[in-house]
Amino acid sequence: GGSAVGQAIAVSFAGYFFYLTRRVAGGLIVPAVIHGMFDFSILSGAVAGDATYAGSIAAILAYPVVGRHPARASPPHRAQRRASPSYSLPPAREPTST
Repeated sequence: GGSAVGQAIAVSFAGYFFYLTRRVAGGLIVPAVIHGMFDFSILSGAVAGDATYAGSIAAILAYPVVGRHPARASPPHRAQRRASPSYSLPPAREPTST
């Protein structure tokens, strides 16, 4: 029903966030830890019921911390290396006379 559409949108945003976290962190450790915190906060909040649960905010508080992580310099894409003026083939060898 209608709640499934909302859930699909929320999961899509979460997946995109975890993908961006992986790109920024340069590995899987940081997004895996945040994903675990996210799941733990959801499950803990479900157990607590309607009462206000402070743990449900843990994953949200982690987002700005990850956002401050400096982006790693990734190696240029193969097409960018070819288009670069510094990328060239080695010079051809002169034929040797015998």
